[in-house]
Amino acid sequence: MSAHRGERRNNGPVSCIPHILFRNSVFCVVVDTMKKKPPLASLTPEERDARLKKIIMSGLGKAWMFWPPRNEVKRRCAIVFNNESGWFRCELCKREVQKIDVDHIIPCIKPSDGFTSWDDFINSRFVLADKLQGICTTCHKLKTKEENRQRREMKRVRKM
Repeated sequence: MSAHRGERRNNGPVSCIPHILFRNSVFCVVVDTMKKKPPLASLTPEERDARLKKIIMSGLGKAWMFWPPRNEVKRRCAIVFNNESGWFRCELCKREVQKIDVDHIIPCIKPSDGFTSWDDFINSRFVLADKLQGICTTCHKLKTKEENRQRREMKRVRKM
């Protein structure tokens, strides 16, 4: 029998997720056991703040997926051939691609300042379409790589 989600064992709370495999005309049930994260009350203030920040960032990321200006940017970049869409033009390199990433022209967390406050982050995250750009995956990776390099450099400078 497989364990139920949240069942306690000798090694503490576990989360059991059954996976069904098909082998040699026989169904097998495999159960993954993963330790649950400790409750927030048992964490140090720094660990608690880091976990809460991660949870909030995740929620804001999901809300961003439904932000109407994102669709405006996708429509702006769409290329229509014979009343069929599905292709986009990158606003940086002008290549025609099947997928674009909607990117902030000015990063939400500026490399020079780092994370300042939730108000600043939310105001810079949820902006109008004129402050967003539709770019191909290649351009997005290059832009992100450069921003991360700047962040590392600023972090190194601040430590000195």
